[in-house]
Amino acid sequence: MASVQNATRCAGMGASFGMAFLGSEELLNVFIGAPLRLGELVQVLPFYVLVPAVLGAILGAIGFQGIAAAIWIWGGFTLWLSVGPAAEILTSAGLPGVIGVVLAGLAVFATVILMLFLSRDRDELRWGFLAAGWVVVLFGGAVQQRLDESTSLISIGLNLGLLLMGVAISLGVAKALGHRQPRAGVMAALLGMLVWLGRVTLAPTMVEPIPAPAPSTTPSAQPPILLLVVSGLRADHMGFFGASAENTPALDELAARSITYDQAQSASPSRLPALASIFTGQLPSSHGLTPESPALSPSARTLAEYLQAKGYSTGAILADPSVSVATGLNQGFRHFDARPGLSHRPLLLTTLNLLNAPVLLTRNRRPAATVVTEAQSFLSVQGQTPFFLVVQLADLMPPYDGPSELIGDQDVVDVEGRYTAKLRALDADIKRLIDATPKGTWIIVTSDHGIALSEREARYPNQPRAPGVYVGDTMYQEQLRVPLVFFKPRNLKPYTALRPARAYDILPTVLKIIQERALEGMDGELLHEVIGSAPEEDLLEVLVSEANSVGEPMRAVRSGPWKLIEGPEGAELYNLIMDPGETMNLASQSPEIAKELSWLMPGSQRPADAPKFSLDETTRRRLDGEEGLLPVDGAVVPTPEGQPTTLPTPPAPGAPGALPPPTGL
Repeated sequence: MASVQNATRCAGMGASFGMAFLGSEELLNVFIGAPLRLGELVQVLPFYVLVPAVLGAILGAIGFQGIAAAIWIWGGFTLWLSVGPAAEILTSAGLPGVIGVVLAGLAVFATVILMLFLSRDRDELRWGFLAAGWVVVLFGGAVQQRLDESTSLISIGLNLGLLLMGVAISLGVAKALGHRQPRAGVMAALLGMLVWLGRVTLAPTMVEPIPAPAPSTTPSAQPPILLLVVSGLRADHMGFFGASAENTPALDELAARSITYDQAQSASPSRLPALASIFTGQLPSSHGLTPESPALSPSARTLAEYLQAKGYSTGAILADPSVSVATGLNQGFRHFDARPGLSHRPLLLTTLNLLNAPVLLTRNRRPAATVVTEAQSFLSVQGQTPFFLVVQLADLMPPYDGPSELIGDQDVVDVEGRYTAKLRALDADIKRLIDATPKGTWIIVTSDHGIALSEREARYPNQPRAPGVYVGDTMYQEQLRVPLVFFKPRNLKPYTALRPARAYDILPTVLKIIQERALEGMDGELLHEVIGSAPEEDLLEVLVSEANSVGEPMRAVRSGPWKLIEGPEGAELYNLIMDPGETMNLASQSPEIAKELSWLMPGSQRPADAPKFSLDETTRRRLDGEEGLLPVDGAVVPTPEGQPTTLPTPPAPGAPGALPPPTGL
């Protein structure tokens, strides 16, 4: 009976220590970071309380009590916090992470033994060691998180300073206590109440309201514009582009009343370069945002800057915190919010990452429901002022969390099914956003990139990622093809353009809508279908994409049905009409086509004496048997003699197979 009571007391002491530590960490973040919001606290609290409580119960059951039990609880909790960072440091140095776990365990065990040995028969010194231990772990974790290099001279110097501070705290507390013996559990509970009182008082958990723009008494002639970027949204999974109608009913309804581009392509299979291209109308090699230089070039001008100069209220609400102010993508936005899913990274989350714990899976990004709610708040305060709002949703990026009956087991590589389940859930949040958009608003929907769902083997299998899901490592269509939808609020004639287009054509097209001239150096071009103008007769539809965020740099260029990829494994040439899955490399069989496409790459130039021929004419000759047929499986779609191989023109409004007329937003 006594052992049960002792175990209960020690368990309560452990829970009090965990609560006090989390409260202290949160109070520290009030001053040096951003404290957690209320809902986030509820999610992480069990991991701070249960571990020391269980540890305390075990120690109490085997006979530990008082200050000795408190020191061992500190040791166990410190180990729980430190194994993740220790493994992370060793992994970054090229060593196995398990070595870091073992070293952390040995270091903590040795520290506890040393503390107990040095303070034998002196409980006041043990109290000093305990207080110093909690302070050093708290501030040491903060230093670890906010420095890029854990082994840098600055980090080492700060940690040595913390150790000296710990010695001073130990001696100070021991001297202050003298021969008094406070109860450890009571002291931990009082400390917890004190720090949580400070946390609640100094850091309100409510989100700050979005400031309204300057009041306008007269309606503006400029139309409001909403740009929705759904990361990882594949066009071939939208019902409007041929997938199940159950996948995206809200997006399909919008697309059926819009100008859509069936063959749109991203500038990059990686998020930051692709977003920067959408924002600037430039390729990554032009705007400068790359892994080697993760910030926009000073000469780059964003669409938000153009629109802000025209009197627009500009806002960006982004789910992905990597789209930070440091990237320069906030240029021109009056309101820019790219907070992570959690307001900051609590110390124990590194350990949860190490253990692959299936908790807080989307802690590094905000869910669509939260982002859409904030977007609705932005829209509600705009009044008569024209607005430009960018909303980025990242729910389609792994890991795929959610109810098991919808998402399934994370360990089962059914990524297609789990992706589709997430897409169907996401479409409901997109409907909320569309319904909240004021009438008369241009709505543009696209994605920064696609996503590979086990279509082919990973090019870089050692990269950490969810099973079967790959982003940023190839230039194949599953990662480059994206939807592109323009909803025009008035006088819209729905139309599906089957010609190739680029996501970075959005900027020059929007500038044409608001009658603004673009600066020189634009890689994107006007989408003439959106504004109802005739294309230039000599318009050469060339789509270029670039990638260098995973592995070696790669480039891809597409003209008509032909696509060339240049990467570390050499040239790859595909005919996307004959081989949409890009399984048959024709570079060795058609070197003249590969060479023609290579001259279309940025920085390349056709030699003056090079023979000229039409890529479409070459395709026609192959299809008609004048040259060798493409060695691919499946039926061949014949092309009439003398006509280029192009995709058919969609039926006119009112004709069989045409889209339904618009019904108004």
